[in-house]
Amino acid sequence: MKNHFILISFLFFTACGFTPIYKDFSAENLNIQINSLSGDKTINDTINKKINIISDENSDKFYVLNIDTNLNKIPISKNKKGKTTIFKLTASSKVNIKFKSKNKIVSINQSSNLEISDDNFDTDTYEKTIKENFGTAIANEIILVINSMK
Repeated sequence: MKNHFILISFLFFTACGFTPIYKDFSAENLNIQINSLSGDKTINDTINKKINIISDENSDKFYVLNIDTNLNKIPISKNKKGKTTIFKLTASSKVNIKFKSKNKIVSINQSSNLEISDDNFDTDTYEKTIKENFGTAIANEIILVINSMK
């Protein structure tokens, strides 16, 4: 049974076109410097970590980023007492990418709903996870844009 599962998994991953997101970036040798980060701290910290993973200081392909992120928390549902039960979190980033003589400005938007639970700790933890996911998605989008600027 175990061998069947391994065989089916192998066939699935080789036949579906699955490729790791950073597969081709290890050979790229991109030197990415984040000049300025402003906005939400959690999102920006995640973006900074993800960008630094692929950045190579010894590369001659030098990119400079200026990133401004904004997080909006909009109530979309309330209970009978008037207390907000669901928020819509929207993150928008404006990224200025400089490479050689090229300058490109990219706007990236992410959104998700946040349901408020009775336990504030759970709600805060879930909100932080959503912000980190926003940061990861924004960093991945930035990397894709940089890869297309060659």
